[in-house]
Amino acid sequence: MRALGMVLGGYTFHAAQFYLRMEKTCPEANRALLKKLLLSDPMRKRMDELFADLLTTTRVLGREYFPSLYGLAVTVGGRRIVPLAGAAPELTAKDWLTFLRERNGCWILPNEHRAKGRLYRISRQGEMLLLDGAEQTDAELLAFLNQLPDQTLLLEHIEPAGDACPEAEFPVLHYALLRRECETEEILLQWEDHGYKKGYSPFSFSTVDRKPDRQDDRVRGVGNFAQEIARHYPEMPYVGVNAVLTEDGFTVLRVDTGTELAWVHPLTDSCRRAAQILCGGRKKNTLKDVFARIRAYTFAWRAHRRGFVDFMYRNWLRGVQEDNQTAHTTRAQKRWAHKRGFYSYRIAQYGLTEENYRSFLSDYQYKRLRPLNPGFQKWFWNKTNLPDILADYSEHLPRYFFRILVSNGRQRIFGYQGRGECSWRDVIDCLDREDELAMKPAVGSHGKGFFHLHREDDSVYRVNDRSCTRGELEDFFCGLDTDYIVTEYIRMHPYLEEIYSGVTGTVRLMVLCRQGNVSVRYGYFRIGTSFTGATDNIAYGGLVVPLDVQTGTFSGAELLREHQFLPCPVHPDTGREIRGQMPHWQQLVDEICHISRNLSPLEYLGYDVVVTEGGFKILEVNLHQDLHRYPLYPADVKEYLTERAAQKDKRFGPG
Repeated sequence: MRALGMVLGGYTFHAAQFYLRMEKTCPEANRALLKKLLLSDPMRKRMDELFADLLTTTRVLGREYFPSLYGLAVTVGGRRIVPLAGAAPELTAKDWLTFLRERNGCWILPNEHRAKGRLYRISRQGEMLLLDGAEQTDAELLAFLNQLPDQTLLLEHIEPAGDACPEAEFPVLHYALLRRECETEEILLQWEDHGYKKGYSPFSFSTVDRKPDRQDDRVRGVGNFAQEIARHYPEMPYVGVNAVLTEDGFTVLRVDTGTELAWVHPLTDSCRRAAQILCGGRKKNTLKDVFARIRAYTFAWRAHRRGFVDFMYRNWLRGVQEDNQTAHTTRAQKRWAHKRGFYSYRIAQYGLTEENYRSFLSDYQYKRLRPLNPGFQKWFWNKTNLPDILADYSEHLPRYFFRILVSNGRQRIFGYQGRGECSWRDVIDCLDREDELAMKPAVGSHGKGFFHLHREDDSVYRVNDRSCTRGELEDFFCGLDTDYIVTEYIRMHPYLEEIYSGVTGTVRLMVLCRQGNVSVRYGYFRIGTSFTGATDNIAYGGLVVPLDVQTGTFSGAELLREHQFLPCPVHPDTGREIRGQMPHWQQLVDEICHISRNLSPLEYLGYDVVVTEGGFKILEVNLHQDLHRYPLYPADVKEYLTERAAQKDKRFGPG
């Protein structure tokens, strides 16, 4: 009941759970502050996503200062430990024991910083592996590994330097910065003891009186690392770094966005000032807000009982309502289809009958499968994260210029590559230099809200098909009420532009990663038309052209009309025949598989890429692709999806 009360007060369900779980560990004088921090400005939400777990933080900030991550326990089609970077593509249970012997053991702890759990230590003594100092047979250790909770990490053992802080059993250096506008201020530098007796936890520590040595190069290195994070993410007002000083440097265990302030006791003046800033920017609750949260909570509870995340359940219901308004099927056909989990247009699209409909994955089942990649959909759900998550492959990304973040009605514009806070004038100046820019919502799909910005001359600009002056363009920007990113506008390979050059067409590649095998299983080429405006969206009149994933040849273009795919062998605007060989095909497939292999533990990925004259660029990565072409999916993809659907049915019933 306390959790429900906190949700109605504006907390997310996870924040309420975290508070109730950690309340007793937080100093009593700081509990009110912890509550306020968990309700802080939603602009911090993206930062919380990037730094809420060790695996994501390591991907975003690089591996140089973090422990090596060996594996992650997940449950997908049976419990297993997914190897991460540095381990083999796939390891059996016995292979893991050999691997751990070669590494002389490991640490085991929750991946998410706010999760329940404790630190376990596997060490090696001769050929024997020990768990927290106790000898284990291979069978006992395998049983322990098989019972690890989901989202548990196996990582490199970390040994603090003996001279770091002898007073502490396990000394952790906590360094924190506060950023206000263009100023960055150091507000905290102290030792904390996260001793082994309790097992390491970011939220179970005691402050050590000894002051860190500012002349120590390792201490200065931690400070420089925090400064670099603050420079790279100027929208992040608080940067906290938990690091262990080692013999040859330091190892970062956690990057914090402000929650840890509630465990600093007594609060220094600088920490108190930081807390006031972090707790600002919140709207006051109104009765209307409370009723809205009650409705949202009730709906989410209903959705969860059926096995859905709430917005996908809403998506299914909205689709049924829209389907009921169409005239392409009878009422009887609509009732028949909806009862079996399909939208009625699938009857003709799939050729559904009473005898064969069970052979197809229904729309209801597919929407209920989200998230297919549990725990890490946040990597690509928000498009502003793409250059962070795929930083190792920047040569295959567009140049990212700006991110526009909207919070409580306030727009803020930040440049990528540490440019700091910017203005719309900076965006327009960038457009003057580049001539073309792409602007798309940070969260969204199907090309909705996409804008192609083009400079026609010194005083005239174009937003999609509408001309405007510089002043009108700035007014248009100021009217945006959601988060956006601004990137370079990518042009297709000249060979592909011969078919149609009005809109950049994208290639969708479906990748399946299972049991260490990574392969492109299905693909198609989307081509825009004069009906699609600035996008190549199929639903808006774009063409879909199947690709042979073995050879890269494409042919058999179709047009979607009234939910039916109709042959369209020539482009309706240019008259060019739509068939040919996709340039750079083998390079594209090989590199996409390489990237996917390093995105473990994701299993089911949909890449939208533009094939360019010099190679290819990834525009976005989808973790829950549209189902339009399901009958053409290869057998192993269908098998994967039906297996996951059966798991849902087993847990929640058929729905």
